[in-house]
Amino acid sequence: MELSVLERILLSQILPAEGSFANLKLLRVARENLSFTEGENLLLGFKDQGNGSVTWNQDEVTDTETGQLADDSVGKEELQKRVNENPGRYTLSPVVAPRDIKIGDVVLKLVVKAMTKLDKEEKLTESHFSLYERLMKPVEVPE
Repeated sequence: MELSVLERILLSQILPAEGSFANLKLLRVARENLSFTEGENLLLGFKDQGNGSVTWNQDEVTDTETGQLADDSVGKEELQKRVNENPGRYTLSPVVAPRDIKIGDVVLKLVVKAMTKLDKEEKLTESHFSLYERLMKPVEVPE
């Protein structure tokens, strides 16, 4: 399943911390699959904001005339201004492209159960939207 950086982070947070021994082994493997490589970490530049939130480099800007990454030494605000003024000249792409992550049926059912609980408790956020749409349709959770 192709997952973005945000979806990988959210899915890691949703995975249950407790369960049967067999499930814990599967959950550990799932967490490892969702984790970021050293190269991805360098590109993303995760920063703890100290208030429980984390930021990272999400998009890179390519100058379509040169095919090179746009000069970001001018600052993010100036670069955004240039993109807004001439959108045909620039393209945005994720710093780290979505990655195909293998999630087995057992773990998927545990995730669906956890997301169903979040939904019933009305604790889902807009960040969960794409992940919810993708995961909740194909799987039925036993009561």
